[in-house]
Amino acid sequence: MPDQPTQPPPSPPTDNGRTFASGSLALGFLGLLCSCIPIGGFPLSLIALVFGIIAKARGQNGIATTGIILAILGLIFSIMAMFSTTHITTSYSFSI
Repeated sequence: MPDQPTQPPPSPPTDNGRTFASGSLALGFLGLLCSCIPIGGFPLSLIALVFGIIAKARGQNGIATTGIILAILGLIFSIMAMFSTTHITTSYSFSI
């Protein structure tokens, strides 16, 4: 059998931050939807913001920027919901 040139093993696929960008977009959208529930929207938006920053650092601009914007909006609305919930529960005293 003649010597056949050996091929190097295939390299693993590179992601370049696309997974983080998609995750940022999805979590940012969910965080914005769940921002009326402070305990639900805040953590999702915070994770979306971190994923978006990581994706931008890896060169993904479009989807990562959208995810960051949604995450910031989700954080703002979650904080507003936290303050309004705290204000409502502490302002009114219910007595029978």
